[in-house]
Amino acid sequence: MPNHLKDQTSLYLQQHAENPVNWHVWGPEAFKESKKHNKPILLSVGYSSCHWCHVMAHESFEDPQTAELMNRFFINVKVDREERPDVDALYQEALRLTGRVGGWPLTMFLTPDGRPFFGGTYFPAEMEAGEPNFREVLWQVANMWRQNPDDAFEQSKALEDGLKKLATSRSGNMDIAQERIDELAEDVLPYLDPDNGGFGRDNKFPNVTALQLMWQTWRCGEGEPRDRRLMAAGTRLTLDHMCQGGIYDPLGGGFFRYTIEPTWLIPHFEKMLYDNALILDLLVQVWRETRSPLYEMRIRETVGFLLRDMTLENGAFAASLDADTEAGEGEYYIWSEKEIDDLLGEQSELFKKAYDVSERGNFKGQNILNKLHDLYGDIADEDDLAHLRRKLLMMRDERTAPTRDDKCLTDWNGFAIAALTEAAMTFDEPSWLTAAEKAYAAVREACLKENGTALSHSWCAGQAQHQSYVDDYAAMMHAALTLHEATSRAEYLKHAESWALWLVEHYEDSAGGFFKNEKDNKDLITPLKEGRDAAWPSANGLMVQNFARLYGLSGNVLWREQGKRVYGAFAEEIKAYVFGYTSMLAGQSKLQKSLQLVLVGTPEDAEFEAFKKAIWQAPQPNRIVLILPDTKHLGPLHPAYGKQKVDQKPTLYICEGKMCGKAISDITLAQKALQQFSAIKTPESATSTGSDTPSRTA
Repeated sequence: MPNHLKDQTSLYLQQHAENPVNWHVWGPEAFKESKKHNKPILLSVGYSSCHWCHVMAHESFEDPQTAELMNRFFINVKVDREERPDVDALYQEALRLTGRVGGWPLTMFLTPDGRPFFGGTYFPAEMEAGEPNFREVLWQVANMWRQNPDDAFEQSKALEDGLKKLATSRSGNMDIAQERIDELAEDVLPYLDPDNGGFGRDNKFPNVTALQLMWQTWRCGEGEPRDRRLMAAGTRLTLDHMCQGGIYDPLGGGFFRYTIEPTWLIPHFEKMLYDNALILDLLVQVWRETRSPLYEMRIRETVGFLLRDMTLENGAFAASLDADTEAGEGEYYIWSEKEIDDLLGEQSELFKKAYDVSERGNFKGQNILNKLHDLYGDIADEDDLAHLRRKLLMMRDERTAPTRDDKCLTDWNGFAIAALTEAAMTFDEPSWLTAAEKAYAAVREACLKENGTALSHSWCAGQAQHQSYVDDYAAMMHAALTLHEATSRAEYLKHAESWALWLVEHYEDSAGGFFKNEKDNKDLITPLKEGRDAAWPSANGLMVQNFARLYGLSGNVLWREQGKRVYGAFAEEIKAYVFGYTSMLAGQSKLQKSLQLVLVGTPEDAEFEAFKKAIWQAPQPNRIVLILPDTKHLGPLHPAYGKQKVDQKPTLYICEGKMCGKAISDITLAQKALQQFSAIKTPESATSTGSDTPSRTA
């Protein structure tokens, strides 16, 4: 029988609308019921493409006996973590405070006023490895609530105090030298797996923000060359394994969310928009220096996946593809040797050798296609393999495909738009840029509120829904600034500036940094202020980077001071645990050492396109691009203010801080300078003239 979820647009909530559990949505009515009947709240948080969420649903939430216990003793609330990331983040933090590891599905028990007192993640239907089964947990918590309510309230008070403490900034030094940034970045290296790349020795997640910091430090840092080379090697080792491992789909393109073992072979098979956006962006950055054919192939295939499989009718991007189908988890993606022999015939031997296919298989008697056994093999057979992959993809398309979650999430779309723009400009693919601009326009049309600045967090089934979060503004600023650099269109910069000012007015903590919700929001038991990265960069970390870019584009020192203020709010936490704050540290590095690549010229100028291509293919990850017909509209504090074309030719200026290098109007010299340049070393270079520029090879 339907419950309170039947009218929700969320695919995840719809998946539970026919459960025998009397689910409520998160909101005042659920808490009112909890107080009225003196029942604790059972909060269950998940998302539509989550495999273990499906497992717990089938085992417990669809089971009439379990549902009867839940309905008798609890007010049950179901939350889509992608629609309400604030609710998820708050109670994930609460679970961590109890000493347990977070994840999904998240299962928390709350007092009628929303304070957590007990929780976990996936609880099995039957006892496993010493873990109680879910029905036992329900009985234990119900008995605790009836017989020892003071214990529940005491625990909830302790957790609430812990959550409030986490939201309180321990401000530190806002100014930090690049050398110190390099030293902190080196703290990431001990987490690196030297054999397989990635971080840790168990499950492997992409952890793109940490890899981006490593790559940025390698290219832009001033620390010991050996340590910086280790960062470069570690980044490439990780990307090589990811690009050739089972975490990648070689037929349809795109990366799965993570692997359940350390070699990158066996994934959980959900595909998330944010993962593919962030990995795409990193691959583009690293390709600019390495020119790796493998990375270019994966970039093009991943863009193809995003445009083909993840694009909604309005041009925005969907959230995810499910891990499961009716056949089971991953069945859509795996193959038996016989299937491949039957389809490919005599050509099957070439394919099986390339993709680790055998009768025994590498996953439950089936085969996950991968090239981990031949990471650095040549690509002499690539044309033949591409033809065979297309044949397999056509056959796979006849299988029941994983469900796509069609909600458009503002923050995840921001990541995708920025990454697609970077790829478009780097590989000179105008159609990709068109798609990025269309997605940006679609998100604004769907999610922009009447005042022209405030956003909604999600759009689904034609409805813009849910309050916006700092993450939405940070990611859309990231997208707008990238589009501005790519197109020179002033409206993108204006959008970014208006969102920055909106955040300062409505989200900023007086102690520095930004709350997740608006300052006057009363929906949670305590404000949330996140600096630690998750699977994507924290909003505060991304805002430090955004402020660095605004400063580099305008020369307005107020933006730089704002970025330093955000960093300062988390400085002490960063020193204690660098690995959790890599996006923040990368942003501080950009505040210190961003390069402005300023091209003065117009498309009508000879060699303009060659200059533009050279700029976008330059390997500096901390660069900011300005392409404009003249510099008179730059603020007078910008180092390129007043710079002009030389001999009426497109002219490049490479600037850092308050200095610009010599004017470069020769395309060959520009290409050389852009490939080598890392930092301006002497103030004298700011006043010198000629056709070359200082350089230093990292």
